[in-house]
Amino acid sequence: MSGGGNETAPLTAAVPTGWRARLDLRPNALRLRDSAIAIVQITVAATEGEVPLARLLVDRGLAASRKEAERLITQGAVSLEGEKVSDPSFRMALKASMRLLVKVGKLKLERWVVR
Repeated sequence: MSGGGNETAPLTAAVPTGWRARLDLRPNALRLRDSAIAIVQITVAATEGEVPLARLLVDRGLAASRKEAERLITQGAVSLEGEKVSDPSFRMALKASMRLLVKVGKLKLERWVVR
């Protein structure tokens, strides 16, 4: 490198499978930039009656535990079809031919197709 400036070339970093992002490593500028978020489409089985959303998030691997799923829901980090869910006891019935866009945090995005 020449000079003594704060020039650091952007670095492509590996992030969770299916995701790409560029990191800006300049001081005080660490952030994801130009991210290409891929939506994973999965098939989910229809449920008998209503099931807690927290349980569905754990079953899909979007949260490590039920408590973590409830915390994420309470903090407003979970949305269904673009609408934030803030009630940790939220229950839903998955009916055949339903399609849901589920977002957890900033980087976990899935399209659930119910069969």
